[in-house]
This record gives sequence, structure tokens and C-alpha cells, in this order.
Amino acid sequence: MRLSEPKIRFLTEKLARWLGSRDDIRLAKGEETIALEMARVIRDELRLEDELDKKVEEVIRSHQREIDSSTMDLPLLRQKIKRQLAKEQGIIL
Repeated sequence: MRLSEPKIRFLTEKLARWLGSRDDIRLAKGEETIALEMARVIRDELRLEDELDKKVEEVIRSHQREIDSSTMDLPLLRQKIKRQLAKEQGIIL
């Protein structure tokens, strides 16, 4: 599921408000700053996943001749390649 920019803002602002309301948590910076930083991290992670997806498609294209799409489950193949590339690159999915 892809997150839209408004959804990212909504979720990070809500989470920052929740963190700020907790008695057992002391924020080093204000809620707005925390929300902005969380949104940046989420965007970075989404970009990283997009790049990984592009690499998966490159692998599939480079092995197109060996892939028999009539008998092979392409979504499953994409998933396996993605997991393997993520593992090799130290990316947690």
C-alpha cells in the first residue's frame, strides 16, 4: 500500500501529538519538528522501496528469455527477487 503525501502528514502529525501527550515520553523537540522528521523518514523509506522495485524489474527484464510467463507466477517471482535484493542490500521490508 502506497501512502499519499496527505496521509503521511496526517499519520505523522497524529503520532507526534500522541507522543507529546504521553507522560512517560519527553520530546527533545516540538511535536511539529518530530512530525516533519517522521514524514521525511517515511518518504525516504518509500523512495528506497521504489528503487528496489526498479531493480527487481531490471532483473526480470534481464532474464526475460529464461522466464516462461505462462507457467511462472510473476508476482511471486517479483516478491522473491525483491526479498533477496533487500537482504543483500540490508534493507528491511
